[in-house]
Parts: sequence; structure tokens; C-alpha cells
Amino acid sequence: MKKINIKFFSCLFTLTMLLLSGSMMAQTFTGTSANPFISSNNAVPTTSVATAAAVAGTIGAGAFVDNVTIDITHTWDGDMDITLISPVGTTLDLSSGNGSLNDNYTNTVFQDGAPSITTGTPPFTGTFQAEGGTFAATFAGEDPNGTWTLSVVDNVGGDDGNLNSFEITFGATCAIDPVADVVVDNDPGTCGANVTLIANAPT
Repeated sequence: MKKINIKFFSCLFTLTMLLLSGSMMAQTFTGTSANPFISSNNAVPTTSVATAAAVAGTIGAGAFVDNVTIDITHTWDGDMDITLISPVGTTLDLSSGNGSLNDNYTNTVFQDGAPSITTGTPPFTGTFQAEGGTFAATFAGEDPNGTWTLSVVDNVGGDDGNLNSFEITFGATCAIDPVADVVVDNDPGTCGANVTLIANAPT
């Protein structure tokens, strides 16, 4: 009689279930702006605010900023400084003075671990890391709930634009509890055994 150790398969199955569950726990909040016009009258910010609610945990302990997505119409991107501000006032430089005389940020996604926005070119369609660093390090320990602000400042006269959209998405971190060895006796003369595994859902 041959005994079958299925620890690897059970761990793989549990990990798969956790990842699937985690992907369904993302929460996205959409910003609104009272005046989305980006004026070229120097250092007057255009803002959009997104209010996060019912996000469990703190940044780095149960929750994380998965991504920030923006869409801006503006001639001469190099005029703009774009900043994310947390509910407690911590700031992260998303992009400052990038793009030179070229135009727009079109469906631009900021996400930790991606290439820096400084490596991109207008309209910056794709996924980039914020110029000022990571969400994880910048906002570590903060409560994700509250008002997040996207601030856009045009530092040079002559070119105007519009802040079309801003979204911030939070994810939930899941601790993986390794599955213990599972050893099953098979029937004499056979090379397999049927085993049913039940994955624990993250709490």
C-alpha cells in the first residue's frame, strides 16, 4: 500500500482560493471635482476628492493602495505637478514636470512596482509607479478611510486643461495559513486516492 503526501497540492489549492478571494475584495472610490478646469494662472490647484469608507485595516496591515487612475486633458504636460494627498495630509508626488510639450494623461494608472512615471511618454497610457515613491511606504500605518485628494497644479502660464477623472482602489492583504501534511492510504494495488480538500476563506 502506497501513501500519498499531498501537502503541495493542498497548499496550491488553498493559495489559489485565497488569491481569488482577495481579488474580489478590491474597493474603488471615484473622485469628484467642483471645478475640474486646470488653469494656467500659476500655482492654483485643481482638486478632485474621493471619500473612502468601510475599508478594513490600516495601510500595510490589512489594507493597501492598489492603484490610482487618472485622466487629464492638458496641453504641455511638463507644466503640471500631480499630487495625491491622504486623509491626514500626507502627500505623494505622482508626477511633476514630466512630458515636456506633449499632451494629456490618458487612463494613467499608478501602482507600486511598475516602472517610474519618469520613464513614460505622453499621454502616459499604462501603469507606472509614482515619481515620489511607493504608496506602501508613503502611507504606511494610515487609516485608508476618509477623503483622498488628487491635486493638479499648472506652474506655467499659457496652457490650460481639464481633470477628467480620478479613482483610488484599495486591496486587502490576506495571510496564508499553510496546510499541514495530508497523508492518505490508497487501496492495495492502486496508485491513487480520492481526497476532498476544503480551503479556508480569509477572515
